[in-house]
Parts: sequence; structure tokens; C-alpha cells
Amino acid sequence: MSSFEVRPGESVLHAVRRIARHEIDDMLMHLRAGPRRHEAVHEARKSSKKLRALVRLVRDAIGEKRYRRENTTLRDAVRPLAAMRDAEVLAHSLDQLAERFAAEISPGAFDALRNRLQSRVRAMRAATHTRVAMRRASVLVARVRSRLPKWDVRDRGWPVIRPGLRRIYGRARAARRRASDDPSTEVLHEWRKRSKDLR
Repeated sequence: MSSFEVRPGESVLHAVRRIARHEIDDMLMHLRAGPRRHEAVHEARKSSKKLRALVRLVRDAIGEKRYRRENTTLRDAVRPLAAMRDAEVLAHSLDQLAERFAAEISPGAFDALRNRLQSRVRAMRAATHTRVAMRRASVLVARVRSRLPKWDVRDRGWPVIRPGLRRIYGRARAARRRASDDPSTEVLHEWRKRSKDLR
């Protein structure tokens, strides 16, 4: 069973806190591993997105003030790591392109560009500001973990998540409609984000 599922007989409050603890602990493990560990930034950002989706799901149950505080903290924790992740994605995307079109492109056609992109990734991983950003992110995320016992979910069962699920589903549908009318990069990206929230 996935850690992101409610277990049979488990209260919603217990499930929400357990899921949040699991994702926060996973995120902290990656952040504390530092930027030199491959995929550390990527995995930390993934956990942040899952946690923010969870907070959105129980938004009505935990209250608007707590929702805004936790959502903002989780967002701001990983925001300084976006440039590091973008550099990793560029290098990875080039490798995928080279593999996909290997039969049509001469061997070594991307070597110079690959070397530049990989050098950039190495430089960003070694940079002091990246390590500082990861340490700061771990402090912020640890604060969210310390506040979990205050996530008071008084209702039981479906009423806890019904409003959040309706809101998330509605936003995903609206984003899909916008993407049908305007398949621009920004609009498609927004649809992807809203779909991931729902998933």
C-alpha cells in the first residue's frame, strides 16, 4: 500500500498526519543529503509538491490561516532550488534527445553542449548558495513537521476532504478547458500542475 493512501480503519486525522510526516521525512532526508547527491533536489521538490497537494486537500478542515502558512512555507522552502533543478533537467533532456534520435544524428553531435550543461550542473551543486538554500529549506520543512500536531481535523471521514477534493478537481477541469482553447506552454504547464494535485 502506498504511503499516500488512507488505510482501512484509519481516521482521516491520523492518515493526514502520517502522510505528511512520511513526505516531510523523505524531503528532509534528501535536503540534508546535500546538492552533490544525485536527484536530491528533484526528490525534495517532488515531496514539496505532494505536501502542498495534501494541504490543499484538507484546507477547509485545518483552517485558512494554517493552510496559508504551511503552503507558503513549503513553497518558499524549495523555490531557491528551482535553478538547480532546471539545470539538471536541461542536461537530462539533452541526453534523452540524443538517445531518441541516435539513428539520425552523428555520434558526438551533442558532446560540446552536453559538457557545458554537465559543467553547469556540477558548478551549481558545488556552489555555496545551493548548500545554504538546502539547509534553509530543511529548517523550514522541519518547522512544518513540528506544527503537525496542531493540524486539528475535527470532522471524520469524507467531510474532511470533500471540499478540498471538489476544489482540486474543479481547478483541474478548468485548467483542461483552458488548455483546449489555448495550448500555450504556460497554460499546458498550469493544467499539468493541477492534474498532479488531483493525482
